[in-house]
This record gives sequence, C-alpha cells and structure tokens, in this order.
Amino acid sequence: MMIFRRSTLFISLFCAFLTNFSMAQNEDMPAIRDISRNSKALKTAGDENKNSAELNIVKNQEQISAEKPYQIYSSQIFHNAAISAADARAVKIAEKILQKGGNAADAAVAAGFAICVLRPADCGLGGGGFALYYDNSVTNVVEQNTKDDNIPAQQAENQIAGEHQDKENQEIADDVAKKADANQGKIQAFNFREEVFVEKSAVAVPGQVAGLLNLLEEKGSGKFSRAEIMQAAISLAEDGFAVTESLNLAISRNIETIKNNPEAAEIFLNQEQKPKEVGEILQQKQLAQTLKKIAELGADGFYQGEIAAEIAEKSNSFSEENLRQYQVQKTDALHADYRDFQITVMPAPSSSGVHLLQILNILEGYEIRKYPRNSAKMLHFLMEAMKFAYSDRDLYLASNQEIPTAGLINKDYADEIRSLIDPEHSSDDSEDKNSRPAAYESEETTHISIIDKDGNAAAITMSLHNEFGSGKFAGGFFLNKNNGLGRGKNHSAMSPFFILKEGKILMVAGATGGEKIIAEEIAAIIDFIDYNKNAAEIQNTPRLFAQKQIFEYENGFSADTVKLLEDKGHKLQSNKAHIAPALYFILRKDKHIEAASDPRNPDAAVGGY
Repeated sequence: MMIFRRSTLFISLFCAFLTNFSMAQNEDMPAIRDISRNSKALKTAGDENKNSAELNIVKNQEQISAEKPYQIYSSQIFHNAAISAADARAVKIAEKILQKGGNAADAAVAAGFAICVLRPADCGLGGGGFALYYDNSVTNVVEQNTKDDNIPAQQAENQIAGEHQDKENQEIADDVAKKADANQGKIQAFNFREEVFVEKSAVAVPGQVAGLLNLLEEKGSGKFSRAEIMQAAISLAEDGFAVTESLNLAISRNIETIKNNPEAAEIFLNQEQKPKEVGEILQQKQLAQTLKKIAELGADGFYQGEIAAEIAEKSNSFSEENLRQYQVQKTDALHADYRDFQITVMPAPSSSGVHLLQILNILEGYEIRKYPRNSAKMLHFLMEAMKFAYSDRDLYLASNQEIPTAGLINKDYADEIRSLIDPEHSSDDSEDKNSRPAAYESEETTHISIIDKDGNAAAITMSLHNEFGSGKFAGGFFLNKNNGLGRGKNHSAMSPFFILKEGKILMVAGATGGEKIIAEEIAAIIDFIDYNKNAAEIQNTPRLFAQKQIFEYENGFSADTVKLLEDKGHKLQSNKAHIAPALYFILRKDKHIEAASDPRNPDAAVGGY
C-alpha cells in the first residue's frame, strides 16, 4: 500500500475554466450588492470613492486570494479505510493493522504508541490527550455518563455568559442530551489528559498510556493482543529510525534542555553534543523496555512498579500513589447543529470544543457562502465571531472558572453576539474584550484520524504541552509540562471532532497548534459545509488564526484583502511561527473515502486501502 504525501494534482481543462469563471462571476454579485447596501455605514471621508474602490478590489480579490482560481485540487481516494496523521510511518503502521482486519481503535492505538516514539518533541508516554470514538456496531443504546462532573447537563446549572437563566440552560442541556440519544450511544469521548495533584507543580500525572490502553480494551476488535498492537512501536524504539528534519530542528531548539539530562543527551545528541543529523538513526533502548513492560502488564506496568517509582522521583511533583490513582474519564461527547449538519466535539475540559460550537452558532446567522472564501466580507464575519468566542475563553482561562457550556452554545447567546457585530467595522478592542491574560498554550501537539471498513472512526489528539515537555526525563521518555491547564481545569485547546448528517459520519478530524486549533477546525468545517470543498481543497486554502486581538494570516491571502480588513479596523500580521499548525482529517463520501495530507507539516501523510 502506498502512503501519499502532500498530494495536489493540478488539472486545467478548458470546460472547467468556463464553468469556474461563470461561478466566480455569480459568487461576486451578492458581495457587491451587500457592500453597496451598507455603504452608508462607512464613516470616513470620501466614502463614495472608497466604496467604489472596494467593489473593484473585492472583484479582483477573489481571483488573487484563490491562487489560480481554476486549479483543481485532487484528494486521495480509498474505498475501505483511511488514515490521516502527523507522521507517515505511523500512518503505515495503522494501515497494516486495518489490512489485517483490525478496526479503527486497533489502528489508532498502534499508531498512537508509534507516534510517541517517532515524535518525542510533540507527544510521548509522559503526556496525555483526548479521543473521540464512533462505534458503528452500537445500536439502540443510549450513551451513559460515567463522570458527572463533565457532562453538559451538569454544566447547564452554571450561570452562563450574558443574562440567561438556569431554566434556559436546562432546556439547552436537554436538547444536547437528545442529540446524544439520537446517536444511539455510538460516540464516546475519552479524556486522558494529565492530572494535576499538586498546584503549580512542574509535571502532571501522565494519562497517555492509560488512555490508549483503555481505548483498545473498550473499543478494540479483539483480534490482536496488546503486544501485537504495540510491537511496531517497540521495534521503532529498539531498532531506531532515521531522524527527520523536523525532529532535528526541535532538538536544536531545545539542546540545552536535552544536555541537562545525560540519559536524553545520549539518545538525541551525537558524540560532539550536537543534535543528531537528518538521516542519522535514533535508537531509544530504554523506551523500548518501558513499552515492553506495558505490553506485558498493561497499565500496571506503567502506573505501578519500577517505572512508576522513577516517574514520581524524576517529576518531583507527585507520588507513586498519585500514579496508581489515575483513571481515564469517559463521557458523552458534546453535540450541536450547524446548518443541516451535526458537529460533535470533546466536552470540558476541552474548551476548544465548546468555543468551536459557539463560533459556528454565530456564523450560522450569516449566509457566508454568498461571499467568496477568504474575501474581506466573509473573513470579517469570521473574525468577529472568533473575537467574541476567544474573549469568553480568555475569561475562563484567566479566572480558572468552570466553563458554562450550555450557555456558551445557546443559540440565543449567539443572536446577542450577532447584534453587536457591525458588518463594516471591527468591534472595539475594549478593556473587557480579550484583555485578560491567558495561560500559555503550547503548539506542540499531534493527531491521528481513522475510519475503518465497517464505518468505525477514531480521532485522537495528544501533547506534551511544550517541546519535549518539562524537560524531565524518565523511563526513556520526556514528562509533560504542567502549564496550569491540567485535567481539572477546563482549558485545553485540543479538540478532535466529527461531522455527521442524519446519523452518518462524514468527517473525522483534529488539529495541532495550541490555541490556533479552534481557527483551523472552524476553517475545515466551513470549507466542507459552506463551500463544499474536497479534502485537498480544504488543506490548500490559506488559514487565518486568532491571537487575541491580532489575527495571523498565512501566505496566499491577497494584499487587497488584508488592506480591506485593516480598513475595517482589524489588526493582522503574517504568520511566522516555526511550528505550522496542521489539520488531519478524513471525509467519508457515499462510495469512497477522501483524504489529503496537510502541506504545512512535511511529515504528515494519509493512507488506506
């Protein structure tokens, strides 16, 4: 089976040119009419000239921002199963499990352990994450909550943003419960985020191992032993693999941290104490032994015994007893409608899932599909919706409050926000909007999305919350960095998600990039639902990220568009981060499965059969 990297096939046909040219002209008209209708809202001198110029710029902008508007992006097509992940080697491992009859859970766990070996700067046994699982074999069963403190119905009792009362919150919570019932218990959320036992400690109790093993035990096909699922990861750690450019750069950026750990330095640095070169073989013998212990004993091999003792000692943050107490939390997923589709996300402690739905609720009141994608008009509404959602998010990050889920995803609250949005001007950068300091959120994350031949699906996002986590090294792996956003805090930016329609799963997805995850996932959803893009088109559309009041934009945005947005009062800057946020998703069609790797991550890949 072939692994396909960054596949974009460009086909130019004369008939496609004519069809797209006609569509571009038609799509432009609503934007022009709308701008004319609202020209009186422009309050600067020379409004008429500015408005006339804006019409011409917007007409030109669609062609510029589309970057060759008559180009056709081609996705990879599979007919049985597909994988999208941050590393091609992990994709290949998952692919082999699926070919041997394994299901999405089997493949996700095998790839999950492997990616912990392959991408030690982003994730590892010392980290944690979230998973959503769609079990297509479940019928006529209503989801049961196993942890009361995370379910939407409980959160509905909290006082919400704005002036909504508990009665209205309960109505929303009831609606959420009905949507969960409609899925007949097919969707389960797994929270294996790290747990903080000591406030302000450097390290939190890792949940990665417990989370992957729990997913395998509960949703695996039963066709493979734990050792068989983990064998590929063990071999990668023991025999080694070639260092990629991205890993070499990560080591270079963190060389002093690695030098402070002699055991880690022996693995990641050469004899001259420099980063191992691209192509050089990196072996992790101690990690291989830890993985073998887990394969033999399960979670007890990690959370008890010699490995647990070493983790507790090196962490200097929690006890062996704390490790023994760790439990994966399984809850209902959170659901909301966007147009004719159902969006399913992680509930708290993922704040991104909640705010993803909040932004979609705001956007639902606008017919954004009337405007060209990445036109100034369309982006203005998107940016305003994101500003309000990020403002709410910063409030709960800074004050450490529990997120009032039901209120934030209330459609009435979205109506209130829309009433405050000026179609022609950016909202004020006022003291009570986005002015609260948010806790640091690392962009170092990784993700795996899988659909199997039976329609089961898994989406897993994992992180160490900093490159190489806290820098503390135990058992052959780095321990996470406790950034104050542990499992007891409802503040994680990670949120795998599904899109469904009439009970059928259409998209399995997740993203990396810290607080930029929300913007990436919103982009994927509106590209799929509002603009009917295929997988490759979604991946190749330039993205916009909210960084408090300043928005970062990728290459590919028209200079005219940026100027129009700045004229509306928005603050923008080019995205120059050393780590490019990336999307990993799969689209399920009637007769095939579509996938395309994200060109922002050179290691990313898709696969399947």
